[in-house]
Amino acid sequence: MDIALSSLRFAFQSMKENQGCAGVDRVSIRMFEENEGVNLQVLQDELFRKVYRPYPLMKVLIPKKDEETPRALCIPTVRDRIVQKAVLNLIEPILDKEKATPVFPAPFDINAWRCGTQERR
Repeated sequence: MDIALSSLRFAFQSMKENQGCAGVDRVSIRMFEENEGVNLQVLQDELFRKVYRPYPLMKVLIPKKDEETPRALCIPTVRDRIVQKAVLNLIEPILDKEKATPVFPAPFDINAWRCGTQERR
């Protein structure tokens, strides 16, 4: 995948605004930012050479007020969130164009379709 360094930098800046904690690699946003240029260059190189592999998610159990069973929250690493955001920024305009084109002929009853009762035309 060929993602420009500027795309990764933009993704990091927008991801940084959302904050968040470190993943399984224990690298926080602040730690990543200390060597931002090198870190983003390494990430771009891994993507270009097709050797990038995401880290496992860090599972954190969040207690719920009303229930006994806690909710599992899976946290990706900072580097993985950057790649996710950069890829989203690349494909979102393409998907938005496709979404603008109706997939089903009108009129379409979504509830009937979900139940499998939509008549075929």
